[in-house]
Amino acid sequence: MHLITIASGPYVNWIPSLIENRNNYCNKHGYTWQITSDVLPGVHAAFAKIGAILDAFKAGHEQVFWIDADAAITNFEFNIKGLAQAPFVVSRCRTHPICTGVFIAQDHPVIIDFLERMWAEREVHQRPPWEQGVIIRRWNEIAHHAIILEKRKLNSSSRDWQFGDFIYHAIGTRNPNRKWRQLRRWLQPRGISPASSSSQSSRAPC
Repeated sequence: MHLITIASGPYVNWIPSLIENRNNYCNKHGYTWQITSDVLPGVHAAFAKIGAILDAFKAGHEQVFWIDADAAITNFEFNIKGLAQAPFVVSRCRTHPICTGVFIAQDHPVIIDFLERMWAEREVHQRPPWEQGVIIRRWNEIAHHAIILEKRKLNSSSRDWQFGDFIYHAIGTRNPNRKWRQLRRWLQPRGISPASSSSQSSRAPC
């Protein structure tokens, strides 16, 4: 399993905290991880995830665990591999059929073809809801190779997170400062704050 997060724009200052969160989890379960702030000009980070996932498959990773920059791992004992029961695994969302802020994708011909066609059309989809809207509209193309989990199994938020849940995703606001206030419990274990963090990228094995 290879974990990927893109932290660009206002989230680059979170990278040191994100590294600690992702590395601690991956180190426990023997996974590799990658955090970067690099995105192609004109491509929103929300859609840039598609290119990053395809690159990971080309590099030889068989399974990718995508997690948005505004989400934190909150249960380090839980092994995400137990949910990888289909080539594409995603959770429900309170306001949409699915939420692609956290999902698992496998190096499978159907999934690769689906993502490659999305990536080829990236310039057309640079507005909300970005890649999530495309996946929802085209869901029938991968439905037989995908699983939709109940929300809290993969993507809890402020409305429903409970102790023991795997992920806390700061959805419901686009304000980075508000998101940080929700996440700092897990992303600020050593006194790191967005104001004091510096921009960097990490591409490292656990």
